[in-house]
Amino acid sequence: MRRAALPPSPRSYALAALTLAPALAGCPREVPAQLREHAYERAMSNVVEAPAGSAVRRARVLVRYHVGKPVWGFMAEAERLLVVTRFDRGPADLLATPAAAASAAKEPAERDVVVRLGYRRAHWGEDAAPFLAWADAPAFALRLAPDGHALALSEDAGARWSYVALDAGDEPFACSHLRVDASAAAGQDPFAALPTTRELSRSILASGGPSDGRGVAHPSESTSGAIAGTAIATSFGGSWSDLELRGALRYACAHPDDAPLGREVASALVRESSSASIWDLPTRTKVVACLGAFARTDAATRETLLGTLRSASPRALEQRSFAAEGLAAIGDETVQRALASDLDRLLGQAPRFGECDLAAREAWSLASVTTLLRAAPADVEAALLRFARNDASCLGGPTMDVVRAQAVRALAALGSDAARAALDALARSCGGALPKWPGAFENEWEVANKSDWSVAPVGCWAGAAMARR
Repeated sequence: MRRAALPPSPRSYALAALTLAPALAGCPREVPAQLREHAYERAMSNVVEAPAGSAVRRARVLVRYHVGKPVWGFMAEAERLLVVTRFDRGPADLLATPAAAASAAKEPAERDVVVRLGYRRAHWGEDAAPFLAWADAPAFALRLAPDGHALALSEDAGARWSYVALDAGDEPFACSHLRVDASAAAGQDPFAALPTTRELSRSILASGGPSDGRGVAHPSESTSGAIAGTAIATSFGGSWSDLELRGALRYACAHPDDAPLGREVASALVRESSSASIWDLPTRTKVVACLGAFARTDAATRETLLGTLRSASPRALEQRSFAAEGLAAIGDETVQRALASDLDRLLGQAPRFGECDLAAREAWSLASVTTLLRAAPADVEAALLRFARNDASCLGGPTMDVVRAQAVRALAALGSDAARAALDALARSCGGALPKWPGAFENEWEVANKSDWSVAPVGCWAGAAMARR
């Protein structure tokens, strides 16, 4: 029997009435002339030219202005933009999305990279004067470091300067919350008082948020645009602290041989207060690859990740996920045992909600490590057999299908009689076609697309494994 459609809620009627009331009343809203006549785009700073041979050609600040419409929720909006023109593709940016990387490959040698420095709206019924004062603020000032590694940016005629890193990957890293007085700069050189990108990145990673480069974290500030120069959310979302954390990670990932930076990256990602869970999939994939590169070459970074797994903290599910995936490309028995142990704990207590996703990621990482080793101690092999036969389920998706299939994937890498016998026994339960055996481990994309692992039961995955022998 069909269920009758529910009528719209009173709240829906109220919202529609508020939206349409001005037009229905015959009083359409009109943007004041002083806003309509404003220029669409205007330069707000000098243009600085980089020396020959630099990856950056020039930089400037401009304000871009948009007039609202009667049906919109605002009369006008303005944004302050830092535009950096790059000459070449710069260092490999591990946090670039696939679309951005493809676009950069197709574009000509000279291209603009835009960073939003501030944003403000003028809402209906408000006095437009404060908005116009912000949009028409005195000109910014820019200075370029002699070697082209950074910009110094001032909003107040050179009284105070903030730092914009140009050596943190393909996107400028604007730290607008760090400002130094001109009086503190030796010889009026703001770079004498500003930290280097490395110092700033280490401080941000160590404190879990932006700081002044000397270990002092800044308090949170509104991202509404009310604060001039605030680094607010852009197309990929996130708060100002998230944006600056990304900048620090971009710099660190561009320097894979800097072990102290790698330790700071690991600590930042597995800290229980980390906000990394809000990141989009492409960014997370790049960060995990970067973390794994540091963990492969530095024992201290590796131990930080292992310690996070061993803690089994129920409040650190996302952090344990980062730790597991960061260890996935390390063929080490200690890593293998840690992953198997934490996954055994999860499955032994009926995982739910976030624990289900963590179980899938740990199973994928365990399969990756086991494939690298082509061996497993007896206790890990026994755990893999339990994982493959586990009949638990998780709400909201085929998460346990990932766990079972990855356990089979790990067993297929072992040459023991017990593993072959287990796969043969599981394969007998397959009553359908064998699925295509996966190729190389593809990190996030494999774990995120959980439905790919539910196309066949675990017995058919075991059959596919036996067919490869």
